[in-house]
Amino acid sequence: MRGILLRYDLEVSGFPSSHCGRLVLLRLWTMDYPGASLVEEWPSTTQPILQWAREQGAVLGYAHAGLSLWANTADMPNEMILLFDGIGANDCIVNVTAGLVDIIGIGDTIPFDELNIWYHLLSSGYRLRIGGETDWPCLTDRAVGGARSNVRIAGSLSYDAWCDALKIGYSYVSEGRTHLLDFAARAAISQAAVLVGDSGDLALTRPGRVIISGRFGGLLQDTADQATETIRSTRISEQRYWHIERA
Repeated sequence: MRGILLRYDLEVSGFPSSHCGRLVLLRLWTMDYPGASLVEEWPSTTQPILQWAREQGAVLGYAHAGLSLWANTADMPNEMILLFDGIGANDCIVNVTAGLVDIIGIGDTIPFDELNIWYHLLSSGYRLRIGGETDWPCLTDRAVGGARSNVRIAGSLSYDAWCDALKIGYSYVSEGRTHLLDFAARAAISQAAVLVGDSGDLALTRPGRVIISGRFGGLLQDTADQATETIRSTRISEQRYWHIERA
Protein backbone atom coordinates (compact mmCIF):
# COMPACT_ATOMS: atom_id res chain seq x y z
CA MET A 1 0.00 0.00 0.00
CA ARG A 2 1.67 3.18 -1.20
CA GLY A 3 -0.83 5.56 0.32
CA ILE A 4 -4.47 6.50 0.61
CA LEU A 5 -6.13 9.60 -0.83
CA LEU A 6 -9.66 10.74 -0.05
CA ARG A 7 -11.14 13.28 -2.44
CA TYR A 8 -14.43 15.17 -2.30
CA ASP A 9 -15.94 16.32 -5.58
CA LEU A 10 -19.46 17.04 -6.78
CA GLU A 11 -22.52 15.05 -7.78
CA VAL A 12 -25.18 17.33 -9.24
CA SER A 13 -28.16 15.79 -7.43
CA GLY A 14 -31.37 17.65 -6.68
CA PHE A 15 -30.44 20.49 -9.01
CA PRO A 16 -32.73 21.85 -11.77
CA SER A 17 -30.83 19.72 -14.29
CA SER A 18 -31.39 16.44 -12.43
CA HIS A 19 -34.14 15.35 -14.81
CA CYS A 20 -31.46 15.26 -17.53
CA GLY A 21 -29.28 12.89 -15.52
CA ARG A 22 -27.16 13.04 -12.39
CA LEU A 23 -23.73 14.46 -13.15
CA VAL A 24 -20.44 13.45 -11.54
CA LEU A 25 -17.72 16.10 -11.82
CA LEU A 26 -14.25 14.99 -10.74
CA ARG A 27 -11.31 17.33 -10.10
CA LEU A 28 -13.23 20.58 -9.75
CA TRP A 29 -11.41 23.61 -8.43
CA THR A 30 -14.60 25.41 -7.46
CA MET A 31 -18.09 24.08 -6.84
CA ASP A 32 -19.85 27.45 -7.15
CA TYR A 33 -21.54 27.80 -10.53
CA PRO A 34 -21.03 31.33 -11.92
CA GLY A 35 -23.86 33.73 -11.11
CA ALA A 36 -25.77 31.24 -8.96
CA SER A 37 -26.20 31.79 -5.23
CA LEU A 38 -28.93 29.15 -4.81
CA VAL A 39 -29.26 25.60 -6.08
CA GLU A 40 -32.43 26.63 -7.90
CA GLU A 41 -30.42 29.11 -9.99
CA TRP A 42 -28.24 26.44 -11.59
CA PRO A 43 -28.93 25.54 -15.28
CA SER A 44 -31.90 23.29 -16.03
CA THR A 45 -29.89 21.21 -18.53
CA THR A 46 -26.55 19.52 -18.03
CA GLN A 47 -24.53 20.88 -20.96
CA PRO A 48 -23.73 24.31 -19.44
CA ILE A 49 -22.59 22.60 -16.24
CA LEU A 50 -20.37 20.20 -18.17
CA GLN A 51 -18.83 23.06 -20.14
CA TRP A 52 -18.14 24.96 -16.90
CA ALA A 53 -16.53 21.88 -15.35
CA ARG A 54 -14.48 21.10 -18.47
CA GLU A 55 -12.95 24.60 -18.28
CA GLN A 56 -11.62 23.58 -14.86
CA GLY A 57 -10.03 20.42 -16.28
CA ALA A 58 -12.62 18.15 -14.68
CA VAL A 59 -13.39 14.57 -15.65
CA LEU A 60 -17.06 14.49 -16.60
CA GLY A 61 -19.68 11.79 -16.34
CA TYR A 62 -23.16 10.63 -15.45
CA ALA A 63 -23.98 8.68 -12.30
CA HIS A 64 -26.39 5.75 -11.90
CA ALA A 65 -26.43 5.31 -15.67
CA GLY A 66 -29.04 2.56 -15.58
CA LEU A 67 -31.82 4.53 -13.91
CA SER A 68 -34.37 5.10 -16.73
CA LEU A 69 -32.46 3.26 -19.45
CA TRP A 70 -34.25 -0.11 -19.36
CA ALA A 71 -35.06 -1.22 -22.93
CA ASN A 72 -37.35 -4.12 -21.95
CA THR A 73 -34.74 -6.69 -22.96
CA ALA A 74 -31.72 -8.39 -21.41
CA ASP A 75 -30.12 -8.90 -24.82
CA MET A 76 -27.08 -6.74 -25.58
CA PRO A 77 -26.26 -5.16 -27.85
CA ASN A 78 -29.75 -4.34 -29.12
CA GLU A 79 -31.49 -1.73 -31.22
CA MET A 80 -34.27 -0.93 -28.77
CA ILE A 81 -35.16 2.67 -27.94
CA LEU A 82 -34.48 3.40 -24.28
CA LEU A 83 -37.12 4.99 -22.03
CA PHE A 84 -35.12 8.01 -20.74
CA ASP A 85 -37.77 8.57 -18.08
CA GLY A 86 -35.70 8.73 -14.89
CA ILE A 87 -32.48 10.22 -13.55
CA GLY A 88 -29.94 8.10 -15.42
CA ALA A 89 -27.59 9.14 -18.22
CA ASN A 90 -30.35 10.87 -20.18
CA ASP A 91 -28.48 13.85 -21.64
CA CYS A 92 -25.41 11.69 -22.21
CA ILE A 93 -26.42 10.89 -25.80
CA VAL A 94 -26.48 14.63 -26.56
CA ASN A 95 -23.38 15.77 -24.73
CA VAL A 96 -21.11 12.92 -25.78
CA THR A 97 -21.34 14.35 -29.31
CA ALA A 98 -19.83 17.59 -27.99
CA GLY A 99 -16.95 15.79 -26.27
CA LEU A 100 -18.36 16.56 -22.83
CA VAL A 101 -18.71 13.04 -21.39
CA ASP A 102 -15.76 10.93 -20.22
CA ILE A 103 -17.35 8.23 -18.05
CA ILE A 104 -20.67 6.73 -17.01
CA GLY A 105 -21.15 5.28 -13.54
CA ILE A 106 -22.16 1.65 -13.19
CA GLY A 107 -22.34 -1.02 -10.50
CA ASP A 108 -25.28 0.04 -8.36
CA THR A 109 -28.24 -0.55 -10.68
CA ILE A 110 -29.30 -3.45 -12.94
CA PRO A 111 -26.35 -4.31 -15.25
CA PHE A 112 -28.54 -4.62 -18.37
CA ASP A 113 -29.73 -1.05 -17.86
CA GLU A 114 -26.29 0.37 -17.10
CA LEU A 115 -24.41 -1.25 -19.95
CA ASN A 116 -27.17 -0.67 -22.50
CA ILE A 117 -26.46 3.03 -23.03
CA TRP A 118 -22.71 2.32 -23.10
CA TYR A 119 -23.11 -0.28 -25.85
CA HIS A 120 -25.36 2.06 -27.85
CA LEU A 121 -22.77 4.85 -27.70
CA LEU A 122 -19.84 2.57 -28.51
CA SER A 123 -21.75 1.21 -31.50
CA SER A 124 -22.28 4.81 -32.65
CA GLY A 125 -18.54 5.43 -32.63
CA TYR A 126 -18.22 7.45 -29.41
CA ARG A 127 -15.48 6.69 -26.92
CA LEU A 128 -16.33 6.90 -23.26
CA ARG A 129 -15.39 4.79 -20.26
CA ILE A 130 -17.23 3.12 -17.43
CA GLY A 131 -16.54 3.94 -13.78
CA GLY A 132 -17.52 2.01 -10.68
CA GLU A 133 -19.82 3.58 -8.12
CA THR A 134 -21.70 2.68 -4.96
CA ASP A 135 -23.92 5.72 -4.28
CA TRP A 136 -23.76 4.94 -0.58
CA PRO A 137 -26.04 5.28 1.37
CA CYS A 138 -28.80 6.11 -1.14
CA LEU A 139 -28.99 3.17 -3.52
CA THR A 140 -27.41 0.84 -0.98
CA ASP A 141 -26.35 1.23 2.63
CA ARG A 142 -24.42 -2.06 2.79
CA ALA A 143 -20.94 -0.62 2.24
CA VAL A 144 -18.91 1.48 -0.15
CA GLY A 145 -16.97 -0.24 -2.93
CA GLY A 146 -19.76 -2.37 -4.37
CA ALA A 147 -18.30 -1.42 -7.72
CA ARG A 148 -15.02 0.40 -8.04
CA SER A 149 -12.66 1.81 -10.65
CA ASN A 150 -9.26 0.14 -10.55
CA VAL A 151 -6.84 2.47 -12.33
CA ARG A 152 -3.31 1.90 -13.60
CA ILE A 153 -0.93 4.70 -12.57
CA ALA A 154 2.64 4.56 -13.86
CA GLY A 155 4.18 7.00 -11.40
CA SER A 156 3.40 8.04 -7.83
CA LEU A 157 -0.13 8.06 -6.49
CA SER A 158 -1.97 11.34 -6.98
CA TYR A 159 -5.55 12.32 -7.65
CA ASP A 160 -4.59 14.04 -10.91
CA ALA A 161 -2.87 10.89 -12.15
CA TRP A 162 -5.88 8.79 -11.15
CA CYS A 163 -8.29 11.07 -13.02
CA ASP A 164 -6.10 11.19 -16.13
CA ALA A 165 -5.83 7.40 -16.28
CA LEU A 166 -9.57 6.95 -15.72
CA LYS A 167 -10.37 9.42 -18.48
CA ILE A 168 -8.34 7.60 -21.15
CA GLY A 169 -9.40 4.12 -20.03
CA TYR A 170 -6.36 2.78 -18.17
CA SER A 171 -8.82 1.17 -15.80
CA TYR A 172 -11.37 -1.55 -15.23
CA VAL A 173 -14.41 -1.91 -13.01
CA SER A 174 -14.84 -4.72 -10.51
CA GLU A 175 -16.62 -5.48 -7.27
CA GLY A 176 -13.35 -5.95 -5.38
CA ARG A 177 -13.22 -9.75 -5.64
CA THR A 178 -12.18 -9.93 -9.28
CA HIS A 179 -9.18 -8.26 -10.87
CA LEU A 180 -7.56 -7.73 -14.23
CA LEU A 181 -3.91 -8.32 -13.40
CA ASP A 182 -2.45 -7.79 -16.84
CA PHE A 183 -3.75 -6.89 -20.28
CA ALA A 184 -2.14 -6.56 -23.70
CA ALA A 185 -3.15 -6.20 -27.33
CA ARG A 186 -0.84 -6.65 -30.27
CA ALA A 187 -1.07 -7.14 -33.99
CA ALA A 188 -0.51 -10.65 -35.24
CA ILE A 189 1.36 -9.31 -38.27
CA SER A 190 4.68 -7.60 -37.62
CA GLN A 191 4.62 -3.81 -38.05
CA ALA A 192 0.87 -3.88 -38.73
CA ALA A 193 -0.03 -1.62 -35.84
CA VAL A 194 1.16 1.55 -34.16
CA LEU A 195 0.34 3.11 -30.80
CA VAL A 196 -1.52 6.40 -31.07
CA GLY A 197 -0.42 9.19 -28.72
CA ASP A 198 -0.76 8.69 -24.98
CA SER A 199 -4.15 7.01 -25.19
CA GLY A 200 -2.77 3.51 -25.68
CA ASP A 201 -4.92 3.03 -28.77
CA LEU A 202 -3.66 0.42 -31.19
CA ALA A 203 -4.16 1.48 -34.82
CA LEU A 204 -3.68 -1.06 -37.60
CA THR A 205 -1.66 0.21 -40.54
CA ARG A 206 -3.32 -2.43 -42.72
CA PRO A 207 -5.98 -5.11 -42.20
CA GLY A 208 -4.79 -7.78 -39.83
CA ARG A 209 -5.53 -9.90 -36.79
CA VAL A 210 -5.23 -8.56 -33.24
CA ILE A 211 -4.25 -10.83 -30.35
CA ILE A 212 -5.61 -9.86 -26.94
CA SER A 213 -4.24 -11.47 -23.81
CA GLY A 214 -4.67 -11.00 -20.09
CA ARG A 215 -4.37 -12.46 -16.63
CA PHE A 216 -7.36 -12.45 -14.34
CA GLY A 217 -7.83 -13.21 -10.67
CA GLY A 218 -10.93 -13.91 -8.62
CA LEU A 219 -11.60 -14.59 -4.95
CA LEU A 220 -13.94 -17.54 -4.52
CA GLN A 221 -14.67 -19.65 -1.48
CA ASP A 222 -13.13 -23.13 -1.52
CA THR A 223 -16.57 -24.72 -1.33
CA ALA A 224 -20.03 -23.37 -2.02
CA ASP A 225 -22.35 -22.85 0.94
CA GLN A 226 -25.78 -21.38 1.57
CA ALA A 227 -24.48 -17.83 1.31
CA THR A 228 -22.89 -18.35 -2.10
CA GLU A 229 -25.95 -20.22 -3.38
CA THR A 230 -28.16 -17.34 -2.27
CA ILE A 231 -26.04 -14.90 -4.26
CA ARG A 232 -26.06 -17.15 -7.32
CA SER A 233 -29.82 -17.62 -7.28
CA THR A 234 -30.70 -13.97 -6.68
CA ARG A 235 -32.53 -12.41 -9.61
CA ILE A 236 -30.43 -10.03 -11.70
CA SER A 237 -32.89 -7.23 -10.84
CA GLU A 238 -31.99 -7.52 -7.14
CA GLN A 239 -28.85 -6.53 -5.25
CA ARG A 240 -26.03 -7.48 -5.20
CA TYR A 241 -25.89 -6.76 -8.88
CA TRP A 242 -22.15 -7.32 -9.36
CA HIS A 243 -20.58 -10.32 -7.67
CA ILE A 244 -18.20 -13.02 -8.88
CA GLU A 245 -20.63 -15.71 -7.72
CA ARG A 246 -23.12 -14.41 -10.30
CA ALA A 247 -20.62 -14.31 -13.18
